[in-house]
Amino acid sequence: MIPYHAMKMFKDITTTKGGDSYDLGRVIGLLLILSCVPGAVRGMWIASAEHPFPWQDFGIGMGSLVGGLGVMLYAKKDTEPDQPPAIPPHTSKKDDEHES
Repeated sequence: MIPYHAMKMFKDITTTKGGDSYDLGRVIGLLLILSCVPGAVRGMWIASAEHPFPWQDFGIGMGSLVGGLGVMLYAKKDTEPDQPPAIPPHTSKKDDEHES
């Protein structure tokens, strides 16, 4: 079972500022960044003395992905709502019976 805090963090990363809908750009950016980690682990695992793992290339590539995601978020900052839509409070049947 995935802890609540991990699911909340995933939702906060992948949804718009208001948290009401998923943002395709954020989801794709997160998947791109997460897809580099297994490749780096694989590259380090099979690296040998003749072919060392290219840390500089990996760092430049990851920096480009993170920087591109930051540019995308900055470019669309004015198009996202600041607050989520108001959710009406839940009323139960017991509340309705006491009001009448």
